[in-house]
Amino acid sequence: NSSGEIQNMSVSVDMGAVPAASSSAPHEMLSWEILPDGRTYFRINFSSLSVMQECQRKTQYLLLRKLRSNLDSPALIFGSAIHKGLEVYYCGKRTERALPKDYHETMNMIACGQWQPEWEANLLLRAARAFVLKAAPLSALPDDNKRSIVTGVWMLDHYFRKYLTDEYVIVEDASGPIVERKFQLPLYEDHRLVIDIFGTIDFVMKNEVTGVILGGDHKTTSRLYDFYGMCK
Repeated sequence: NSSGEIQNMSVSVDMGAVPAASSSAPHEMLSWEILPDGRTYFRINFSSLSVMQECQRKTQYLLLRKLRSNLDSPALIFGSAIHKGLEVYYCGKRTERALPKDYHETMNMIACGQWQPEWEANLLLRAARAFVLKAAPLSALPDDNKRSIVTGVWMLDHYFRKYLTDEYVIVEDASGPIVERKFQLPLYEDHRLVIDIFGTIDFVMKNEVTGVILGGDHKTTSRLYDFYGMCK
């Protein structure tokens, strides 16, 4: 078979007490095929490049043999949920960023799964709820776990307080807010090879005061838990 789209093999992973979520679809990392003109065409992303630089054995198993878990890890679920909360926050208008009455208590209630219709009017509370809904598979984790729903809401609580007057908002184009936007660019081409690099841009923001536009990638690190733990 000349195609690099090897059939995925599911690997069951015991997540202990965490009800791990099934992946919606296998994430493409590296694929290849033979073009009609005989050249080899590769599609590669930054994750693939990182794996190749990190470990040859991991490259063999993960990229070539496609041996991947069919479950999303707690770290991935937590990071994706934090991204969702920030997406809702920065897609809102800056004039909407206001601390509601009993803000801290209400955030704690949202972390415990509670929701009142009147809270929908507040951007910060909507963002926290978006996180909670996305992080639902982590509900079995104890509150003091660094990837629990309570921890995530606590982090967002402090983040919103810190960046309440942030001048950046998400840029919108004809397709809507520029978040989780797919891209593909040519990387290399000769008489034997064609290589494209692809990926996802987490966000493009604009500073409404200075006009500066920047693209970025959200990164949620477990070190944040240690930092906020010290703040407690």
